[in-house]
Amino acid sequence: MELEADLKTFTYRLLTASTVLDVGRAINPEGIRASVSGGMAMGISMASREAYSYGKDGVLQTPNLRTYKLLHIGQEPEYRVQFIETPVEDSPYGVRPYSEHGIIGIPAAFGNALLAAYGRECSTLPLTPEALWRMSKEDK
Repeated sequence: MELEADLKTFTYRLLTASTVLDVGRAINPEGIRASVSGGMAMGISMASREAYSYGKDGVLQTPNLRTYKLLHIGQEPEYRVQFIETPVEDSPYGVRPYSEHGIIGIPAAFGNALLAAYGRECSTLPLTPEALWRMSKEDK
């Protein structure tokens, strides 16, 4: 994952998100890329902004989609999805499951990109600018 980071305001802009996976045999390459890119978008949204927040009284503060932050069009990076093909003999048409792959590695890749940019290990999600700012205050 590649991003531009502003070290003063703790904001960032995602530039690219890349993945390579073994799909067995790629019957529909563009369909695979679309599915995995969608999973990557979901993973980025979960890692960068999605969170339930509760008040001190335990009441949910994000009860609807108006207050629940999602990744929007225009905030997404360029997705680069490539694959290798190692057909599976025991599977119909030699394919492997691939849909979940786009989600699984994104939070870790995102955290590592922020570590490279800010020099701080990120251990909580979502990794919002506010969370990064709070982590910087803990370091002092």
